[in-house]
Amino acid sequence: MIFSLVEPLLLVALAATSAVALMLHFRLRRLDAYHADYQRILSETSRALDAAHDAVARLNGEGHNVAHLLGERIEEANGLLAIIDGKLGRSQPETVRRRTAGFDA
Repeated sequence: MIFSLVEPLLLVALAATSAVALMLHFRLRRLDAYHADYQRILSETSRALDAAHDAVARLNGEGHNVAHLLGERIEEANGLLAIIDGKLGRSQPETVRRRTAGFDA
């Protein structure tokens, strides 16, 4: 008699445990899908950051090169200005030299 009273209680407990296990199974499948998406997004982010790092490194190298070339061109222009100033100083009167002196900056 006691055995027959416990059986329905055990059946309900078994059904509840099975329902919870089924819910956990579906939740784990959903989490597994989220994990796959997370891995994909993290991989894409990593590739994007690598590309950005390469672009910054390239820009830094090119910027250094441009600065060096610009420095050379400025030195070249200063040399040409010195030649022009020398020629202007020899061939033009003092009044012209005073008027053009403001453009040395």
